[in-house]
Amino acid sequence: MTDGVKVTTRNTAKLKTDTEPTAPSLQSIDSKLNSILTLLEKNTSDINDIKKEQKDMCASIELCHVNMNDFKELLTGQDVRISKCENEVLQINNNTCKIRNQVNTVEENVRDLEQYSHRNNLIVYGIPEDKNENIIFVVRRLANALQFDDWSPSLIDAVHRMGRISGSRPRPIIIRFVSRLDKDMFLSKRKVRRNLTASDLGYSSENSIYVNESLTAANRELLKKTRDAARTGGYSHVWTANCSIFARREKGAPAIKIVSEKDLDRM
Repeated sequence: MTDGVKVTTRNTAKLKTDTEPTAPSLQSIDSKLNSILTLLEKNTSDINDIKKEQKDMCASIELCHVNMNDFKELLTGQDVRISKCENEVLQINNNTCKIRNQVNTVEENVRDLEQYSHRNNLIVYGIPEDKNENIIFVVRRLANALQFDDWSPSLIDAVHRMGRISGSRPRPIIIRFVSRLDKDMFLSKRKVRRNLTASDLGYSSENSIYVNESLTAANRELLKKTRDAARTGGYSHVWTANCSIFARREKGAPAIKIVSEKDLDRM
């Protein structure tokens, strides 16, 4: 072998030696394996922790589901009770309305009965009052002024002044007739004779005299409210007939019978 060939062979061997990797040592491999095992153990621990958290979370979710179901059952029970209460309240309201209507009917019947007891009565306002007057004689003077030719003391069931003596004005006189027909006839005479004054009965006073049907306290108040409503609503006529209250907007218009305050809304 020539010298050139030997040199080339040595260089090639050296090149191979320089380029071949160095084999790792057992200690290095063992260290790496230990690192991997440590990492795997840590990952395993982390995975176990995650699994435990998931398990706890699943248990918590399951408990929430149970609680939600219990809550739904509670709400359902409350809905049932609320519906029952609403039905009971509705029934109570219906019963209350029925009772109120019955009470209103009873009150109207009582008012009608009370007013019926006044059917033969007239009240006279404006006649001067004397201390020792004969009230029957006073009524006779009124009958004469009205040209009530059928006058007789026997037509009268009772007559007297109403209320306590007052110095400011004469007390009204209430006349109770035996017959309602006589009462109606007496009242019709007053409607014919307008502008009646105390002087027409022989008194020196010029007081105007009014003869009206006797109304109960409730109906007197209703009559007052009817007159107030008539002034507000432009009604020109308010009157009583057979102890009932009527209103009319104008002559020829239909009359409205006023039984309660609700009827005032129609005016």
